[in-house]
Amino acid sequence: MKIVIYGAGGHGKVIYDAVISEGKNEVIGFIDDGKNKGENILDCEILGGKKDLEKLIKEGKIEGIIVAFADVTGANKLREKFNHEFKSIGLKVVGVIHPMAIISNYASIHPTAQILAGAMISVGSKIGEGTIVNHYAKVDHDCNIGNYVHLAPNATLCGNVSVNNYSYIGASSSIKEKIKIGKSVIVGMGSAVINDVLDFRRVIGVPAKEK
Repeated sequence: MKIVIYGAGGHGKVIYDAVISEGKNEVIGFIDDGKNKGENILDCEILGGKKDLEKLIKEGKIEGIIVAFADVTGANKLREKFNHEFKSIGLKVVGVIHPMAIISNYASIHPTAQILAGAMISVGSKIGEGTIVNHYAKVDHDCNIGNYVHLAPNATLCGNVSVNNYSYIGASSSIKEKIKIGKSVIVGMGSAVINDVLDFRRVIGVPAKEK
């Protein structure tokens, strides 16, 4: 399928590399409202901004899109917003699974999830819509990861952990087995979470405490 990547920042580059490595879809270019049309990122051209998408669809140049937004504050909900918006104009929202990810045959991955190089997802675990499992993040057995979550690089979730929608699990943080992480939670980088975390909380530290 011919696709574009929406967002040509750092995560956009990572997604481009993952899509090329996966070999399932053909990247026609980037869409980015903050960059100049015709500019090249890696070896891929900026085709314009969001306003140019409908023209590209009508010309038959693109069929799908992947949204590459991944920062801590607000990006999870932005991915959801744009995914719904792009579906409404006729684009298929796609995900990516890097071939260097390790995924159990008994795990369930939503087709719009982004699973990057080195990620590990174990038996019985579920990864929801629009969720990012970043480089070397590890999801042990029977975890339930909701929609539009971001597991940052090297985050580790032990068995039977649940993470509700829109939450962000910081780089190199660890979540103890059977812990429940609520909705729209931020877990700071390097934290050790040993107790459940309620919705909309921010926790950080070893052990993690509310900020």
